[in-house]
Amino acid sequence: MIEIAVVIAIIGILARMLIPMVSGYVGTAKIRRAEQDTEALGKAMLAFNSDTALFPVYKNGSQPTPQSRYKVLRCEEGDVPGGSGSVSDWRSNNFDTFEDQLNNNTVSYPTTGEFAWRGPYMGPIRKDPWGNSYMCNVLNLLPTRDNACWVLSAGPNEGIQTVFNQDRGSPVIGGDDIAYRIK
Repeated sequence: MIEIAVVIAIIGILARMLIPMVSGYVGTAKIRRAEQDTEALGKAMLAFNSDTALFPVYKNGSQPTPQSRYKVLRCEEGDVPGGSGSVSDWRSNNFDTFEDQLNNNTVSYPTTGEFAWRGPYMGPIRKDPWGNSYMCNVLNLLPTRDNACWVLSAGPNEGIQTVFNQDRGSPVIGGDDIAYRIK
């Protein structure tokens, strides 16, 4: 009985030492996945642009024109992460999804000709590791805008801290946000 108690005590001590280390690895893995996902979404948008000569912010019949409906692309319908959120667009209803634009061609971009939609541009698009939508303020991709454009995860604290109306000369990612810069 004493030997069993000693073995259980040793296992308990080892478990206490390993739990923080394993938790750190899990946190690091989530951040790395978010970095990879934001980069993949950004590169898919650039591939879309390479094929169509547009970004997923323009479309009205056959003529490309700015559409306020596409101010923000999101992973899927649903709540925007909380926190300080410095962009009012994130909390508006002016959004479309990455899935609609990059994988489903819901907007009906032409599928033939020189500047055809040749998607899907990605595999399944999922939420970030903390269960929130990835977002992109695609309105900043308009040629008339001189702002940086990012694909963003709100990060571990689940609150958007990046100011998105930054000049593209030296933009800064805020707080623990994870972002991939498109422009």
